Amino acid sequence: MTRSRSINRFHRFVARKRRRGLRMAVPHLRENQFEMGDPIDVSDRLIIRTADADLRQEMDELSDV
Repeated sequence: MTRSRSINRFHRFVARKRRRGLRMAVPHLRENQFEMGDPIDVSDRLIIRTADADLRQEMDELSDV
């Protein structure tokens, strides 16, 4: 690789790292913004799913009688 080509590649590498660093400094430009947010609360879905399962079980018991 010629010297000028290697210098150009190095400068592109440095520029890419600098841009990534700047993106991470600005919150709305972060790529993984959703990963760093609050964890998703699934308790409501679990409660509804359990209530539905209980209702299905009771309906099955009533239909067996």
